[in-house]
Amino acid sequence: MTREIKKVGKYDYVYESSMSWDSDHRKRHKVSRYVGKVVNGDVDNPKRVRDIVAIRGIYEIGHLELAWSVMDDIMPALREE
Repeated sequence: MTREIKKVGKYDYVYESSMSWDSDHRKRHKVSRYVGKVVNGDVDNPKRVRDIVAIRGIYEIGHLELAWSVMDDIMPALREE
């Protein structure tokens, strides 16, 4: 992979780029990945602002606990009828 420095506004950013073959269009295209921001001219060790974290699932149980607490009072009455 080749490292590139792109200037956006007044800041420099480091990207790793490579070429990939697109067999459908029968041509190559550039694939770039963000590495980090250049701080104090240090291109070899760019500062990474944040890492992308895969979210496997978001669980919200607050509304379910409310429903279960309300149903605790109602369930015995429903079972009798």
